[in-house]
Amino acid sequence: MAEFLLYYRDPERGYEIGDVVHVLPDGAAWGSMECVDDFLVVRLPGMPIWDAHAYIQPLERETNTGLWRHAWSHDGYTEPTFEMVSRRRWKLDINASMAASGIDPDAFGRVYCEDWLVHEIITPVWVDKAAA
Repeated sequence: MAEFLLYYRDPERGYEIGDVVHVLPDGAAWGSMECVDDFLVVRLPGMPIWDAHAYIQPLERETNTGLWRHAWSHDGYTEPTFEMVSRRRWKLDINASMAASGIDPDAFGRVYCEDWLVHEIITPVWVDKAAA
């Protein structure tokens, strides 16, 4: 299983709410800074750690595409270049995932910071920002 550190508050650090900041194996020793208002740690049972790493990839787009790229190359091909559009391509819809997993959002926040309980999201609802 994998545990996800999610961004949870205002999007001033370049992350959006629900973006995966970091991924660790189940039962990881998270530090005290992960229990501040900006972050949540959730466990996704059944997801191997190697699959979880796909959710920390940035959203990028190619900047030199099509004929424009060929016009600037001597041999008709130039290596593509990319720019980062968002720090993460995927984000977890936290409210929809908690509702689908039967977790009360109000109780979730209180228990999380008081008892360091890592909730299991049984039915994650992922949003692909590339499709937006």
